[in-house]
Amino acid sequence: MKIAFIRGQYINNFELQSYYPMLTDKSIKLIGFGSQKSKHQIKIPNIKLFSPVDLPDFPYKLPILNRFFIDAMYLFRLENNLKHFDIAHARETYFHFSKQAIIAKQKRIVKKTLITCSETIPFNHETIWGRKTMKQFVRDNTDHFHCLTQKAKECLIKEGVGEEKITVINYGINLKQFKPIPKKTNQDFTFLFIGRLEDQKGVKELLEAWQKLKQNYQNIKLKIIGKGPLKILVEENGIKPEFYPYEQIPQITAQADCLILPSKPTQFWEEYYGMVLLEAMACGVPIISTNSGAIPEILGQTGIIVNHSSSQQLFKAMVKIIENKNLRQELSQKGLERVKEKFDCRKQAQKLKKLYQKILNDK
Repeated sequence: MKIAFIRGQYINNFELQSYYPMLTDKSIKLIGFGSQKSKHQIKIPNIKLFSPVDLPDFPYKLPILNRFFIDAMYLFRLENNLKHFDIAHARETYFHFSKQAIIAKQKRIVKKTLITCSETIPFNHETIWGRKTMKQFVRDNTDHFHCLTQKAKECLIKEGVGEEKITVINYGINLKQFKPIPKKTNQDFTFLFIGRLEDQKGVKELLEAWQKLKQNYQNIKLKIIGKGPLKILVEENGIKPEFYPYEQIPQITAQADCLILPSKPTQFWEEYYGMVLLEAMACGVPIISTNSGAIPEILGQTGIIVNHSSSQQLFKAMVKIIENKNLRQELSQKGLERVKEKFDCRKQAQKLKKLYQKILNDK
């Protein structure tokens, strides 16, 4: 069974965690299709094709390219490179390479198509000229859809996809890499944020809550890891943003006392998954997050969920975490149990393998 894993510039190790366990199975050959400037070095063969997004940066790059290509995630010569593959597995209905994969199937270059979807906002990304038509083409002609969450499945159904064409399989985490470790003694109580330093990630609300918290408690620390346009704002609040290779994130996460993901929705985006939540659960770290997108579905009863865009509710949750050791221990244990049950990448890889087999066997 030969699978074309098509992700363009966005091919990444976070997603591939749930596929790497397949590499020991000689019945499956997984080949990546990235762009020439793929962001990650991955552990499977990666055929790098030119994409418009590989062009040097210039003002309004993506909006301009999207006008020319409907979606800039186009991969030149993709169809020719898909010869002899059983399944073309692409991502999202609005990426151009998903349409290319379907055209390859219609030309009988590949046998079946599978599209993974994480989008949770129905009819999103349709304001660009031609995008609505392209998404409809992908929805109508894909053999099967893999959704990361029930919320993503509901989104596809609202857009007109039949429920029988959708399978929900959560992505998992490497539990050998992310696991609890003894914390250093005599360190400050540490809140951890990992993510893009952008408004939609709730950075401003986090900083507001933090300033209030500092007035009431000593020996506390807010560690912020990430890059983005709000870097200066973070520094103005007395915090130096840090950045580490992904290989160091497991140990950094495990040393934290609480992870905070204060995401808030915009007109065109909401938190569709949140891999950082799985990483914290796997390390036994309590979590404070918001009701943005699929976060409540991912967390279940294993974290404190507050209303998005509320620094006051965030502050109260941080106080509760500091003052209630029993709550911290309870959330830690619930998180560990949930991640082992639902988000072990080895179990998820088996489910994805069965999905591949089902798609190939369907008439």
